[in-house]
Amino acid sequence: IQMFALAAKRSFFAKTVPVHPCRFSRALLPLTATMTSSTTEASDRKRAKIDVDAVKDSAPEAVTEGEYDDQQAKSYVEAKSVDMRNRVELYSTLHFIGDLKNKRVIDMACGSGWLTRHLRDGGASSVVGTDMSPYMIDLAKKEEETYTGTGPKVEYEVEDARKATVPDKLFDIVTSNWLLVNAKNKQEVKEMCLGLAGKAKSGAKLCTIVIHPDLFTHANNDELNQIMKPYGFTFVLPPKNDDGIQDGAPMRIQCYTPTGELAIELENYYHSNETYIQELEAAGFTSIEIQDKLLLSPEKDDADDWKAFFSCSLLMGITAIK
Repeated sequence: IQMFALAAKRSFFAKTVPVHPCRFSRALLPLTATMTSSTTEASDRKRAKIDVDAVKDSAPEAVTEGEYDDQQAKSYVEAKSVDMRNRVELYSTLHFIGDLKNKRVIDMACGSGWLTRHLRDGGASSVVGTDMSPYMIDLAKKEEETYTGTGPKVEYEVEDARKATVPDKLFDIVTSNWLLVNAKNKQEVKEMCLGLAGKAKSGAKLCTIVIHPDLFTHANNDELNQIMKPYGFTFVLPPKNDDGIQDGAPMRIQCYTPTGELAIELENYYHSNETYIQELEAAGFTSIEIQDKLLLSPEKDDADDWKAFFSCSLLMGITAIK
């Protein structure tokens, strides 16, 4: 796999972004999660149930800009089953959204509908999922055919968030996890933010999860991968120099299955908090908040097993009001 053919062509801007190691102080664990003592070996087994010795050395060609083919879409679904997705990403997203009861919700960049279905199950009165990949939408529709619950059927549509249309009836809540990190430059961030705003009615809430900008500037790539591999991820960080890192710098993310197989490789792009805030404000959002610390669901008494994960800034949330 070619790792950063694009990166070699990019220059760096003048503003310096500090390079830092992982920080245990970034962890935010629920007070109800009682700390437990365990050996390092036991902790590694429990953290994400990944046998790192079984990890493969190669994967299909990396997905760029969210353009999945059929096999890549299926592989991504496999990677979504690691513990982090439910215990941290989903739990934090639903916490940031708040009450879903009787709300009209749209999930943009919905992929195979993993989050979308949880939004429906949370009590939303109407749910729509959109994604630019027809293969992802096909998977989402097939999953929906098996739904036997009492909630509303989810409607799925193929749509590129950069070219999103304004619906006749706007939404109360807009979600878009992993969307903005697919923007290759600031212009695409702008287009995506306008697409999000176009779906939201006045007073609507936006919630999105992105790769934390601090992750791109981690001081030691090997150290980061040693920490994060048991949780289902390794990375190829962008090159660093004294001038910092520019918007659009690419990073490769290797995503693993719960059994430790390399499922898929993604290419995501760096954008600063300032860029996200600037483009969301320009699109018409207010009360923008960077949710710097994600949460761990308290369903298990295993907070110690997640200390290493939370010592690194993998994800952050962004919430806003239209």
